[in-house]
Parts: sequence; C-alpha cells; structure tokens
Amino acid sequence: MHTDADLELLQTQAEAGDIDAQCELGKRLVLRSRDEDDIVQADHMATAGAARAMHNLAVLEMRFGNETAAFEWFLGGAENGHSQSMHTVSAMLLEGDDPDAALDWFRKAADAGDHVTCFELAEVLYARSEPNDDRVAAGYLRDAAERGYAPAQAMLGDLYHAGRGVSQSSTLACLWFRRAAADGHPTAQARLAQAYRDGDGVEPDTMEAAHWALRAEEQGNRDAQIPLMHVAPVKRTCSVRRAGNSRHRGQHRVPPEPRA
Repeated sequence: MHTDADLELLQTQAEAGDIDAQCELGKRLVLRSRDEDDIVQADHMATAGAARAMHNLAVLEMRFGNETAAFEWFLGGAENGHSQSMHTVSAMLLEGDDPDAALDWFRKAADAGDHVTCFELAEVLYARSEPNDDRVAAGYLRDAAERGYAPAQAMLGDLYHAGRGVSQSSTLACLWFRRAAADGHPTAQARLAQAYRDGDGVEPDTMEAAHWALRAEEQGNRDAQIPLMHVAPVKRTCSVRRAGNSRHRGQHRVPPEPRA
C-alpha cells in the first residue's frame, strides 16, 4: 500500500523531470482518483510529454465521463508510440464511424507488435472484405498466432481449412487448431475433434476425436456434441478413464504435429 510520503517523493522526482516518476505518479493518481484535483496533477505529468502519462490521464478523464478530453490524451499517447493508446484510439474511432482512420491506427498498433491488435485488425479486414483484405488479414493473424495468441491460432486454422487468404491446407489447419486447443480454446478443440473423426488433415483417430470433443464440451462448446454422436461410447470410455485418474487431469498425450 502506498503512503502519502511515497506520493510526496514521487511528486518531487516528477517535478525534477524524472519521466519514470512522472508516469508512476500519473498512474497512482488515476488509481486513487476521487476528485478533479487529481486530474490537474495528472495533467501536469502528461504535459511533460511521456506517452504513458498521457495514457494514464486519458483513463482518468474517462472515469469522469470526459470522453472528448480522454480521446485527445489517448491520441497524444498514440502519437508518442504508446501501443495501448493506439489500440484504444482505433476502437474509439471504429465506434465513432470512422473506419478508415480506425484501420490506420489498428495497423500502427499491430506493426508496433501488439498481438491482440493484430487479431482485431484481421477481424476488421475480414468484415470489410475489400480486394486483398483477406491476404493482408491472414498475415496479421499469423503474426498474432506465432506469438501464441490462441484466438488468432484458431481463426488461422479456419482460414487454412477454407483457403481464405491462404492456400487451402487441412494439414496446416489442424496444426493451428492443435496449438489453440492445447491452450484451452474450445472452438479449436471442437474443430480438432471433428478433424480426427473425419480424417481431415490428420489420420482418423476416434480416441483423439473423443478426447478433444470432451475437452470442448467441458467448456460449454456444444458444437462438439453433434458431429461426434457416433463416437459417444468412446467418449464415455474417456470420461470413465478421466474420472478414475483425476490427479493426472491435463496430462493427456498430444500427438506430434503433422508436417506441412
């Protein structure tokens, strides 16, 4: 817990020009904010030019319902290279019906290495469906997927399965489904279950199909139930085996990934 003495020390360091202290003080003012006086102090920190401080002030303005002022500070942070501010500016512009400007900031945030923004940019591009959007979107999705972001891995699997923006490959689709499924993504688990059932991109394997269907169902994904009804006895066997070895839950062998 931070004391008044801590804040006084940060205040002294911030006023002496210490950028890290300015950012930290702005952050703490945001967290403790109860009145307009904190906005004045945080504003002083932000005008020092630190992108993180600008972002902190924008969050504070949003708490007071000052959306216009918040946008200006988010924009200031974005223009100074703060990736989270870039993402927020993108979302606010998209909600404000300025998709072209939103896409510009989505691209800047994605190019700055924000994997979540890479994924969201891909979604925006796919929804827009203009020439070359599918190919560009697939590139951003791959960036996010390779950084381990499960929603992007699952969506990239769908793209490979459909051949949208990439060359169709059921094998690569299963590779990405497996990575997302291993990270607990229920839709990817259902897709992988169906692939093992049908032998689509992998060798048919009813035990693997049942395993991944069960994993998906445990997370409430009912899409896994219908396509696997004919392997229900196998699923029940898996359920009994799991119940009898609960202390080993989560240690199921994951087969080797198929070669592209």
